[in-house]
This record gives sequence, structure tokens and C-alpha cells, in this order.
Amino acid sequence: MADSGDKNTKRDRTLTDKGEDLHQSNKAAYLSKLQKLWTNIEALISDIENQTTLESLRVLNDKLNSIYVKYTATSQEYTNFLVRTKTNESQKEAEYLMDVIKSHNMVIDSALKQIFTKTKTFTLQSKASSHRSGRSSANSKRSSILVQKRAELEASKTKLKFAEEEAKIHNNTSSRQAQQIQKIHQ
Repeated sequence: MADSGDKNTKRDRTLTDKGEDLHQSNKAAYLSKLQKLWTNIEALISDIENQTTLESLRVLNDKLNSIYVKYTATSQEYTNFLVRTKTNESQKEAEYLMDVIKSHNMVIDSALKQIFTKTKTFTLQSKASSHRSGRSSANSKRSSILVQKRAELEASKTKLKFAEEEAKIHNNTSSRQAQQIQKIHQ
């Protein structure tokens, strides 16, 4: 019986001093990288209103998507790191990180919608200013829609990955709680 209890507690481990130092060092590195990426994202988002041409808006959109992909990849790596650590603290940190990521995803979605709306406005303005530019505007609109759809696809893929990770974390938490309940009843 004691052996099976030891096997069940293996999921919630305590790190050695060296392990804790390494864990804290890795955690600080991930958090620093995520903070830098998010600061860049915020700067790009705040610059949306300053864009005066369709081309500059597209460039900003491409930069935003590129940094967001890096941010989501780093977030995923950090979440996996926390889940692999298998301590109570790291599980709580992973759950907190998932909440932060959700709120960041909402901010990104809002920014992408803002870019799309502004792109649409630029397109409509160019249509109104010249009949000759009708074909060009239609192409710009299609390109803008394509860019938006690509951004939405990337955001959806990222949301799916995070939802899967969140499900894993909640599953691990539930099974840990079930094991603790079984221990109590034994």
C-alpha cells in the first residue's frame, strides 16, 4: 500500500535546492522573453491609429502577426515547462498563465479587428476618391480580407493549442485531486 501511495505522489514532487534554482532561472528567462514580446505587441497595437496608408497598415499587421506567433510559441513552451515540472506551484502558475494568455488573445483579436476595420475604411476611401482605382481597391480589399482570414486562422490555431493544453492541465489537476481523495478515504 505504501508503494502505491508513493507512485501516486510522484506527480507532485518537491524540487531539490539545485532543481529549484534551475527552475527559477528557466522561469525568469521565459517570463523575460514573454514580457519583451508582449511589450512589442502592445507597441504595435498602440501604433494602429497612427497608420495613414493601407500599405503601412499591412506592414504593421504582418509585424503584429509575426511577433504574436513568437509569443504564442514561447507561451506554449513555458506552459509545457510548468506542466513538466509537476509541482503544486508550477501547476498553479500554468493555470494562471492560461488566464493571462486568454486575456492577451482577446486583446490581439480586438487589434486585428481594428486593423481590419481600418483597412476597410482605407479601401472605401480609395474607392470614393477615384473610379479608376476601382480594380485596385477591389484587389486591396481582397488582399485585406485574405490577410484578415490568415490572421484569424493563426489566432484560431493558437487558441486550439491553448485549449488543448488547458484541458491537459485541468485533467492533471482533476486526477491529482481524485488521487488525494482516494488517499484520504484509504
